[in-house]
Amino acid sequence: MIKEGNKKSKLNILLSVIIALILIIIVFEIIFGIMFKGIYVVQSSMCNTLIGATEEDKYGGDYVYVKLNAVPDYGDIAVVYKDEQTLYIKRVIAKGGDRVKIINGKLWIQYADSEEFVAVEEDYVDPNNRQNPQRNNFPRDNGKVIEEGHLVKEGCMFLLGDNRDVSIDSRELGDFGYDRLYGVVTDWSVEHKKGITAFYKFFHFDIPSFFGVNVKVKGIDG
Repeated sequence: MIKEGNKKSKLNILLSVIIALILIIIVFEIIFGIMFKGIYVVQSSMCNTLIGATEEDKYGGDYVYVKLNAVPDYGDIAVVYKDEQTLYIKRVIAKGGDRVKIINGKLWIQYADSEEFVAVEEDYVDPNNRQNPQRNNFPRDNGKVIEEGHLVKEGCMFLLGDNRDVSIDSRELGDFGYDRLYGVVTDWSVEHKKGITAFYKFFHFDIPSFFGVNVKVKGIDG
């Protein structure tokens, strides 16, 4: 026979555990929301790494998370401000003091501490997405690639989209200062983008969304 007092005691323990779990989830949500923001990719400049929707209000784009106030390294995918309202998503190719050139779709960098250009292997770029000679020879003068390349300004980043044939990036827009940096896309969200995208689509979350605000980010095609 179970005494009434024991029933109440077990019930109180259960309620305490439930309340504690709810508080932990709330605290985690607050901390996560401060550190990370969910973004919805629009347009195709980051294909095939990230798939973008044709329009902001259409399905088909990937959801990933951006770590705010993070400092990107070479090869990281960054989200930057084009203006106060528009965010672009591109890959960090070079930094201040580096020189960059592209010859027939092949990327070459002379790092700031080096005297020679080195070829950069870009397994994230589909060879089919860098076929246009007008887009994949940079910088040019009178139709020829300038041998000394483009010198990236100090305190800036040189950004390219993975879909080189269509991406509007530092080739046209110039270098992006770190003051225009919104955040860095996390590797874990890119790795698990299918699951994250399915999660968002299933719940149809909008602003404010669970685990951070859902922000529309343009890939920007030419």
